[in-house]
Amino acid sequence: MRTRVSEIQFYQIFSRRCQNSVQQILSFSQVSILPIDILLKLLTICFRQFTDVLDDEAIVFGIDNQFSEFTKVDCLTGSPTHADLLATAKWINVGKFSNAGQTCIAPDHVFVHRSVKVDFVAALRDLIARTYGDGNSSPHLARLVNDKHATRLSGLLQDAASKGAHVILDGTPQGRNMGPTLIEAITPDMEIDHEEIFGPILPIITYDDIDEGIQQINARPKPLALYIFDKNRAQTDDIIAATSSGGVGVNLTSAQGAHHGIPFGGVNGSGIGASHGLAGFRAFSHERAILTNHFSWLPLIFPPYTGRVKRLIGIAKRFLG
Repeated sequence: MRTRVSEIQFYQIFSRRCQNSVQQILSFSQVSILPIDILLKLLTICFRQFTDVLDDEAIVFGIDNQFSEFTKVDCLTGSPTHADLLATAKWINVGKFSNAGQTCIAPDHVFVHRSVKVDFVAALRDLIARTYGDGNSSPHLARLVNDKHATRLSGLLQDAASKGAHVILDGTPQGRNMGPTLIEAITPDMEIDHEEIFGPILPIITYDDIDEGIQQINARPKPLALYIFDKNRAQTDDIIAATSSGGVGVNLTSAQGAHHGIPFGGVNGSGIGASHGLAGFRAFSHERAILTNHFSWLPLIFPPYTGRVKRLIGIAKRFLG
């Protein structure tokens, strides 16, 4: 029998039941239908209890990517002497603002070296102007999926602005129309710092040393994708080794999600498991174990445990260690 409960009651009961075991998610299936974003938030409560200790990958999360913890994507420009700022801006422009940023692998944050931040922002703004024009009315810019999501994004901007963030390119949000928006001076107490944005808002975060940039990425939930822009192969390898993410794109954005020859999926909080190619076949298949008895010696040590059986068990233990 299905029981209707309020959202608050559902949160309370679900979080209480999921303190110890994910199995309890399944035992709570009698609750009636709730919006998918609420269900995913509730799943997060339970998911947080065990994702940090999971090693085996068995589940791919691809239902919805509208809130934090499940699919965050970070973008790191490498050292100022090795990063091609114009190429970087081109890839970020298309990766972030295609479909108005409503893709799970769109960059959520860009970490850029302080010495090239002004030049990078200028290059990105110029590309945005040439691609989408000013404001939110470009025919090349997608609209937000619904009014609720538009309200959510406006709320993220308002929260950030009230806490000291600075909008350096205003996308002029109006209803479901929102143009590319660049924002800086992000702090950890802002909602936009720890939520997946899933929209055309791009926070730009500066760092002074590559280790600082890596630390900022590692301080956040493990992202679904990490994009690194750096022509120095050794430094790129160091960044990959020092971070953890579902996937990595080097000097590109989003393309890894369309490549069916490599696994696509997250790690820990950004999703576990992978689709595409052989990885997807394995993830969505069950390897069924079948064992047939032909000449098994095990019946020789079946009970009752006579002296003869005990001697055989002793011999077996010596051989098997």
